[in-house]
Amino acid sequence: MKFYKKYFKKYKVVKHKTKNLIKQSSIILFFDSSVIVNGVVLKKKIFSLQSEIFKGHHYNSDQYSKLLKTEKINLEKFNFETIKKILRKKKTSTYNYYIKNYLSRNLKEDGNKSIVKYLENYFF
Repeated sequence: MKFYKKYFKKYKVVKHKTKNLIKQSSIILFFDSSVIVNGVVLKKKIFSLQSEIFKGHHYNSDQYSKLLKTEKINLEKFNFETIKKILRKKKTSTYNYYIKNYLSRNLKEDGNKSIVKYLENYFF
């Protein structure tokens, strides 16, 4: 934490607040993080960040982008007009498919509790 606070002095640096921050956000920009699943469940607009510096590497974000059909923002070609156009689109139709086929059956229950319950029922 100290490392990040040292280099990002103008910003508030927090830890363990991701779920709450996603809940409060209207859009999510992501690169290589499974935390966007929270955004999917909450039906947030999600955008995948891409850059030429990552060219030739495969990341988890590539898989999420394909499955969710998220809009991609190339950082080298970034301009506000393109972003405004993308933001006007309300595209969350693929989220229901993703939730149904890739996420827990019971989204109201904490994932850890669900796993413990499963293990107790089938192995103990």
